[in-house]
Amino acid sequence: MAFTCFGEILWDIFPDRRHLGGAPLNVAYYLNQLGNDSLLISAIGEDKLGFEALEAISAAGIATDSIIRIPNKETGQVLVSLDQAGCASYEFKADAAWDYIEPPIGEIKPGENHTLVFGSLAGRSAHNLQTLNTLLSGYKHRVFDLNLRPPFDDLDLCLRLMRAAELVKVNDDELALLCEHLAISETDLPGQLRAVLDHCQSDSICVTRGSDGAALLHHNEFYSHAGYPVEVVDTVGAGDAFLAGLISELASSGDAARALTVACAVGSIVAGQAGAQSPISVQRIDELISHLGPTAA
Repeated sequence: MAFTCFGEILWDIFPDRRHLGGAPLNVAYYLNQLGNDSLLISAIGEDKLGFEALEAISAAGIATDSIIRIPNKETGQVLVSLDQAGCASYEFKADAAWDYIEPPIGEIKPGENHTLVFGSLAGRSAHNLQTLNTLLSGYKHRVFDLNLRPPFDDLDLCLRLMRAAELVKVNDDELALLCEHLAISETDLPGQLRAVLDHCQSDSICVTRGSDGAALLHHNEFYSHAGYPVEVVDTVGAGDAFLAGLISELASSGDAARALTVACAVGSIVAGQAGAQSPISVQRIDELISHLGPTAA
């Protein structure tokens, strides 16, 4: 399958190390690992971190043709802090190269099964919103990944972007904020997801729930998965890996229960490793599912 990922390229700066990341790049990375073709549309600075990013992205098998270089702007960086459970919090540097993403040079002609994947963080820039609007018109299939990172957490903007997608992915904290913002009174999870979909008029919504697994409302059918146990190293990139597993399997098989199972397996594998881009394989995913069972229902 073919996917275009739009948004930020960032270096995750930990107290003792740094890893290349950014949600769109992470999703593209895992989509490639799962055997898909992925294109990344983003921007870097003309600096050392930018050149290192290009080398790493190319080495991962992701095309760099649609990654532009912005003079006088730094390649994106985010300071990452981990709590005792390995859960991450983020502090983003302002006015970075990825705030100035441009559409690829030349006409884009996505195929019938080509999917655009975009998130909310790149929408902190008016320039990027204009670029995204240009791209949206060319894709029949669209996936939106809500990434609320204060102070970049404008829920009204996120709702507008959600309405442009057929599949929306959130985490449990983000779902709670959406329910509060929209004055949703339902207390059960399927009811909350249906209410959010009523507001954004999308076809499907998926919520990740940390150690409690994940749930998917797909074409009005509700699926849940308890998740796979893992000794968490850090959660950076685990949600992006989950999304890659979900949309890859949905696009290839259309089996929603299987897609949720694969997504939970991929997210678990990545959470058990350090950094936003960790090695995975279809064989390892299948072995995990076979050993612990496909617990989606």
